[in-house]
Amino acid sequence: MPKFRTVVEYDGTAYHGWQLQKELCTIQGEMERALARIVGKPTRVHGAGRTDAGVHATGQVAHFVSDWSRGIDELKRGCNALLPADIALVGLDYAADDFHARHSAHCKTYVYRILNRPIRSPLQRLYAWHIPQTPDVDRMAEAARHLIGTHDFAAFGTPTDGTPSTVREILNADWRQNSADGTLNFSITGTGFLRYMVRALVGTLVLVGRNKLKPEQFLAVLRSRDRSKSGPTAPPHGLCLESVEYGDSEDRPTRSEGDRQRAWEPPLSLRSKTKSSMAGIQLHIGTRALGAHPEGRNQAELSVIPTEAGIQSTMAGSSGQRSDSLQPDSTGPRLSPG
Repeated sequence: MPKFRTVVEYDGTAYHGWQLQKELCTIQGEMERALARIVGKPTRVHGAGRTDAGVHATGQVAHFVSDWSRGIDELKRGCNALLPADIALVGLDYAADDFHARHSAHCKTYVYRILNRPIRSPLQRLYAWHIPQTPDVDRMAEAARHLIGTHDFAAFGTPTDGTPSTVREILNADWRQNSADGTLNFSITGTGFLRYMVRALVGTLVLVGRNKLKPEQFLAVLRSRDRSKSGPTAPPHGLCLESVEYGDSEDRPTRSEGDRQRAWEPPLSLRSKTKSSMAGIQLHIGTRALGAHPEGRNQAELSVIPTEAGIQSTMAGSSGQRSDSLQPDSTGPRLSPG
């Protein structure tokens, strides 16, 4: 059967991470639910990175196998019509038989966004960690340079499933200050990451920026392999999986320029379609409000009916709330002063 490769963008606020979890709402679970409705059978989706609860993505890559015989564009439109408003397939194409979203990846880039100004931003509270104090960015950048290369990162994270080693290779790590919008952006590219690793690095680097640690002391923490010596884990909502690279010149899902959105440019609003139609698929949607979510986004319940023209899917509205939504603090977590 054909293998498909997709680029996925999502707002992770309302989800318990990427990976499928029983009775919990996850990105993988929503994608598999949408695909099952489109292709008419359970379809397993494999992601390149297992982002944690509350973490976002502009460039997550996933693959799945399906006997879908219609066009790529029709499959992409159908999935996006059935996915919640906070998840979208921004690229979809066929993949080689030996392609694996996780195991074939050469490197991944994460960006952590800090809003560094005295007053918090209601519009950015879900996409940046608000720190009112002004850190020394030069010191943070100096410390971050120690990360480049192959090191044991046991002081900053725990192994992921199937990879018991805590040794990882970092290709690039730097801080960028944007005075126009008051943000600090930590970009890190590596061949792999431990669980919570990027957030623990950010929390510790912020201590360096606040003169709680010297850059050479940060290096000592790295070499210690002792998690108790590193700083606090930064909150998840500032982190975004920006891209996954495979080193290939072909078999790459494409996304239009209008779809390309930097991690430090969070959406100011979320849009959802209330009616959509496409060749072979017709949707009639009645939404139900999700009062537990701070953005008030909508979702709908669907039934799928095969027809001669393709698939007819009807969404029947109902009342209620998603009990698995995550309600973030209105201001976002911050480091205690002092």
